[in-house]
Amino acid sequence: DEPMLDRVRVALFTATSASCVTGLTVVPTGGAEPYWSRAGQMIILCLFQLGGLGIMTCGAFFAIAVGQQFHAREGAALGEYLESNSLGDARRLLRAILLFTVTAEIAGACLLLGLWPELPWMDRIFYGIFHSVSAFCNAGFSLTENSFVGMGTNWQVWCVLPLLIIVGGLGFSVLYNLALVFWSRFRQITQPPLFGLSASRLRLTLTSRLVLWTTFVLLVLGTLGYDLLESLGPNNGRHVGVRLSDAWFQSVTFRTAGFNSVDHGMMQPTTKLLAIGLMFIGAAPGSTGGGVKTIAFALTVLSLWSILRGRDRVEFGGRTIPPVQVQRALAIIALGIGTLMATTLLLVLFENRPDAFLDHLFEATSACATVGVSTGLTPELSTPSQLVLVLAMFLGRVGPLTLMLAMARRIDSAVYRFPEERVILG
Repeated sequence: DEPMLDRVRVALFTATSASCVTGLTVVPTGGAEPYWSRAGQMIILCLFQLGGLGIMTCGAFFAIAVGQQFHAREGAALGEYLESNSLGDARRLLRAILLFTVTAEIAGACLLLGLWPELPWMDRIFYGIFHSVSAFCNAGFSLTENSFVGMGTNWQVWCVLPLLIIVGGLGFSVLYNLALVFWSRFRQITQPPLFGLSASRLRLTLTSRLVLWTTFVLLVLGTLGYDLLESLGPNNGRHVGVRLSDAWFQSVTFRTAGFNSVDHGMMQPTTKLLAIGLMFIGAAPGSTGGGVKTIAFALTVLSLWSILRGRDRVEFGGRTIPPVQVQRALAIIALGIGTLMATTLLLVLFENRPDAFLDHLFEATSACATVGVSTGLTPELSTPSQLVLVLAMFLGRVGPLTLMLAMARRIDSAVYRFPEERVILG
């Protein structure tokens, strides 16, 4: 009996959220009274699987699988996106992506089977696969009633799901580099070089080191910050183990995934602001997550630190980062802020609820950064506001990729240069 326009709106919102691996919903995906049938849930699963791998990665892999050849420009763009030095490296990386994705998702599904012992085996298998793929792809879709609220102390929730989310959010080029480094170390241990000669060893790239350090710092600060800010509120009488498990899970999922083990609508305003900051940063470049990316955030911080120290270049790990990449990072941050402010402005304008401004900013950030966490406000939004979120999710997923590919093209410098003139900054 549902009107056709409402069904189209729900389908459009859900399809966009799934393909853009966001996780925001306007109707229950699962639970006691799910809106979608099992066939609909399987379609949603396929959408965020393809969305997590990325349109470009999937297209490139299928092109390789059927033996098609890349043009020079396409190969250069793919190499830039995947952080590889040659098209041959990109081919090997794409094969590694598929193998690693399938392996991680199958292992995660097997480990998650014990989370729903009351369900029949076929349902448990489907639940395990659905949530494993959703976690690895940082999608945040769940078949349970309220995501994982009240289940934060289960080892599958605080261990398996965060591990899948973090690995999926590191970026395929980082995972590939880590695998090559570990394999190189293993070969040196099992097959020492002849005559005691030192063999060349692979090293972590600067991208990998930046991503790993930034991810570690954000996870630690997010966990400690969430626990501290929530302990100042009225619900501070919980056991320390429950508090830490919830803080850890939220710290992981705020940046990329969209699951939750607590009611985000009941969080302190200060905690919501912390979550907005973590969502805006997001995951690593070339990963299944969204946001402005950890590399852009790290380069912005390093640039600020260089300015405060009076340096004219940005350095990290014994390397100097090219100024053009720092400029690109600042451009991504600026465009991300602009998109977020425009989305929030439209939500506030359409809803006309000044008391819910922080929740509107929370939902806008979740959509723009393709995170998927919600204070429960999304289903209550008007149709224009939901369409705004649809556009924000699409831009949040496709926009950064399109921007990076556009900036990856070599632009010839002008043959002239204007005279320099200083301006007042403050």
